[in-house]
Amino acid sequence: MVIFTVTAIISAFVFHDHHHRKVFVGTIGLVASVAMYAAPLVVVKQVIMTKSVEFMPFYLSFFSFLASVLWLAYGLLSHDLLLASPNLVGLPLGILQLGLSMSCFFFFKFERAKNVRV
Repeated sequence: MVIFTVTAIISAFVFHDHHHRKVFVGTIGLVASVAMYAAPLVVVKQVIMTKSVEFMPFYLSFFSFLASVLWLAYGLLSHDLLLASPNLVGLPLGILQLGLSMSCFFFFKFERAKNVRV
């Protein structure tokens, strides 16, 4: 909420033409979007150490990836680089998150089943 308020005040009082306001607000949105896509990667070390993806929910990673794909497509089709560029970063980050989730699920599940003695 603070970032929104500061952005609105700076945009309203510092920039007096539409183009500069659009670039300023778009840049703030770009940084916030990249931070949103990268946030689940903070727990990667914990996921690898614990061999559990409970700290990185699959549905969060999946829908983050899906949203990134859709916004990237829309940004490219509308020729809007401020809309497409954070999603160019979000797409590989989403693939990385899904890959880690799937590899942990299959690899560690296989490893647990192999270690179970009957």
